[in-house]
Amino acid sequence: MKYFERAHDGRRLLNRVEYFFDFWPDLPTALERSQLPSLLLALFGGPYHLFKEKLNVKLAGAGGYAPHQDGPAWTMLKRESITVMIAVDDADEHNGALQVDANFSCGRNFLAHRQGQLLDQDSIAWATIPLRAGDVIAFSSFLPHRSFGNGSSRSRRAYFITYNAAADGNCRDAYFDFKRRAFPPEIERLGAEDIGQWRTRLSRDLL
Repeated sequence: MKYFERAHDGRRLLNRVEYFFDFWPDLPTALERSQLPSLLLALFGGPYHLFKEKLNVKLAGAGGYAPHQDGPAWTMLKRESITVMIAVDDADEHNGALQVDANFSCGRNFLAHRQGQLLDQDSIAWATIPLRAGDVIAFSSFLPHRSFGNGSSRSRRAYFITYNAAADGNCRDAYFDFKRRAFPPEIERLGAEDIGQWRTRLSRDLL
């Protein structure tokens, strides 16, 4: 599932790729053989399921993502989920590194938002997370985060792989079935679907 965006200069850019583990088994196999399962077991305190996977491409000139929490968008999950970010490229303040609430002041609560975007972002102590290619971080679905656009000449590719507690069930197929109906990739659109609410909700105008 490929999604594109329109850069400020009018260029068409690949924004992200989703739902690819089934077609590229080498990556999930490598992750299962790494230390990631032990980390996830420790964080969840028990078993878990893969929920969704995506590659954010963030090419030079690409847009950022407005301040948000992941949890409100995933209504089929009733418990905290965890996203693992794997940096493909170095990330810094120039090419749109991830920024998070340094104090995690909201705790495990959802903040006021409109269509996913946090309403009170100025009260958050934002901290940039610089990463080297190959670095891995994990963060909660409650953690406020954002990223600015890529103003450099370098890409800022990163995998974002989300897992949910086993108590919520295996929801991956249900999630992607919903996503395909609500916001299908361009190549799968049959007509003039009403997808406007998805296009500008958190990122630059998606195509």
